[in-house]
Amino acid sequence: MKKQGSVCDYTAARNAELVRNFNAAIRAAKILDLDKICGEVANSPASRFFISEERAYELIIARRRRGHWTISIPLRVEMIEEIERRAESRLRSGKAATLRDAVHEAVNSPAPRFYLTPRSCRTLVYATIHESHMRRLRERIENAKTALISAHTTTPTSPNR
Repeated sequence: MKKQGSVCDYTAARNAELVRNFNAAIRAAKILDLDKICGEVANSPASRFFISEERAYELIIARRRRGHWTISIPLRVEMIEEIERRAESRLRSGKAATLRDAVHEAVNSPAPRFYLTPRSCRTLVYATIHESHMRRLRERIENAKTALISAHTTTPTSPNR
């Protein structure tokens, strides 16, 4: 299970995709209703399922052994069920040799939605925008410091008499 504060391989890609969709929804909106926009973004198609292949595989195996999901968040259950359906379809069609391969392919296929609540979507979008703004601000400060230091060290000195 992912620990709070840990960053997965796909986090930056997911956040960038959310921000792109958010910006597109803002540009297309006639009235800025951020709750509605975040709901639209959360339910918009995603380039993949944003869960690690290993975690999805573990959850599917655990369900098969126990007969029920070991997670209780409805959106996550819905996401894992969709991944399991796709993985089973790949196994039946012979496109994948093992369940692990089928889950890997299913996780990396386009997802019908992000499987986030509008509130989670808003939090991720705002945090990503804030982080990007702060990174640019730090870069500007560093560039200004470098310019000041180089200006100070390259001032011409008067020749000694």
